[in-house]
Amino acid sequence: MSSLARSRRQLGVLTSVAVVVGLVAGGWMVAEGALSRAADQGVQQGMATRSGADLGLRVTAPLGADPETQDAQVRAAIGRSFAALATPPRSCAPRARPRPCSRPPTRPPRARDSS
Repeated sequence: MSSLARSRRQLGVLTSVAVVVGLVAGGWMVAEGALSRAADQGVQQGMATRSGADLGLRVTAPLGADPETQDAQVRAAIGRSFAALATPPRSCAPRARPRPCSRPPTRPPRARDSS
């Protein structure tokens, strides 16, 4: 029997295996996408039910030997971590050449000479 005749007989088996693998992979991708969307929606719904202090950052750590120093160190670390969020947004005052106002500045603006 030639190899061409054998490959024709196995073509149906290989096609069936390819179809099953495709269906399993497709089902897996659909399930993973649905779970990801459900997780995102759950977080969004949970955050929508909270307001004010419930949305604040809570830091818990074991109390050290010197609580005042530990408090100052934690506050300084939080200040350094979130310093970029505290910068004011860029002003959208009219200029000779308008620029988009969608992004806050990444560095402080340079002082201009008023002379």
